[in-house]
Amino acid sequence: MSATATLETGIPYLTYKRRFDRELAESGLSYAVLRPTMIFGRRDVLLGVMMRTIHRYPFFLMFGDGEYHLSPIASSDVARIVRAFCEGDATGTFDLGGPASYRYRDLTDHMFRLLGKRPRYAHLSPMGSRRLARFLQGAGSTLLYEYEVEWLLSDMLALPPYDRLGRPLERVEPYLEREADRLRPGRARASPPPGSQPA
Repeated sequence: MSATATLETGIPYLTYKRRFDRELAESGLSYAVLRPTMIFGRRDVLLGVMMRTIHRYPFFLMFGDGEYHLSPIASSDVARIVRAFCEGDATGTFDLGGPASYRYRDLTDHMFRLLGKRPRYAHLSPMGSRRLARFLQGAGSTLLYEYEVEWLLSDMLALPPYDRLGRPLERVEPYLEREADRLRPGRARASPPPGSQPA
């Protein structure tokens, strides 16, 4: 999963990672580099945090227009994929996308509905979103990093579904329902987000 040119050249981690990946590919060694997109699972720091934020506050920050996409993949599926690679002999770099692609705004609207709330957003422009993340990062917060906002707004996180596991990948809706049940026991079920489709 490549990033925007700004990220590729502006983040030391990515600069050195790409160099390492190239040297590994040219080494003649057998290897597998797995690059999952947004991972979800119990006690995660992404979708679970978003759900708890929506539950706690009357508004949710929306970066840009929310028209970018995600294809979340379950941590349990990532673990199974890692095990399969450890037991196999495949060589190369592999992107790991979840089973469906979602428009970000549809996913957050669904979270609101699961919690019995009407979607309400505090919109930030793309520039304002980056500035907020830069401020939080500079203040020492680990809640949000500028590169995460940049990557999200670039609409590059909806990777195709990984189809070599030999079983269907877990969709994100049951996970979100479980998280909502923990926050609001006895809630009514909400319909799935509209427009979700295979990544």
